Amino acid sequence: MAAAKILTEEGIRTLGTSMFSLPQAIAASQAGCLFVSPYLNEVAAYEDDSLMHKGDDPAMTHPMAPGLVHILETYAKMYQATGKDQPLIVIASNANIGEIIATAELGCQHITILAHHLEELQNTTFDDTAVSRYPFLEDPPPKRQTPYYKDFKRRDRLQGHMKIDPLIGPTWDGKFASTETDWLANDGEALSKAIEADPAVVKKLKDVFKAFGDADVKAKAAIESEIANLKG
Repeated sequence: MAAAKILTEEGIRTLGTSMFSLPQAIAASQAGCLFVSPYLNEVAAYEDDSLMHKGDDPAMTHPMAPGLVHILETYAKMYQATGKDQPLIVIASNANIGEIIATAELGCQHITILAHHLEELQNTTFDDTAVSRYPFLEDPPPKRQTPYYKDFKRRDRLQGHMKIDPLIGPTWDGKFASTETDWLANDGEALSKAIEADPAVVKKLKDVFKAFGDADVKAKAAIESEIANLKG
């Protein structure tokens, strides 16, 4: 994020990815990120099914849902206080179309969507069956105009998310991370401390870095192999 701030100052807007906490989201705003990409499901869930959400109403029961509401509400308050555009959410790591629709209900503006999920949505008939399965479709919000956070309003049934954070658990004190803290000062010292104090975020970031690192090694090997074939 400290590097993202430098890039913003040079006119290069960035996306803050691998986001799992409110301090990260506030830091991304302070860095001037254009987008942020929270992960609905952690990377490890795709190899360990016990970590994957199983509920029928992800907008209400997914453990990441309250965190997304906290981020969106905080961005809305930051916009109201400063008049400064806040990062748009490009939600990632959705496991099924139920979760895709849930993130729309939660208020996420954009989405990273897999091809087979897009095809499934395309092939889903918008009828009474679909509405009964996904009630959000019956009354979707109007297309928002920029600035996105000017008139942001959460759905009434999501109100309870403001009082809980399942990822922290019952020990959560109900206090949101401060927007007054300079999370980027001293190369992100405050942000690093906040991350280190949250075991869930530490684990998820470790898993992400390993996945990205493994993919980088495979990509490098594939590219070098193709170069060798061209030379040969």
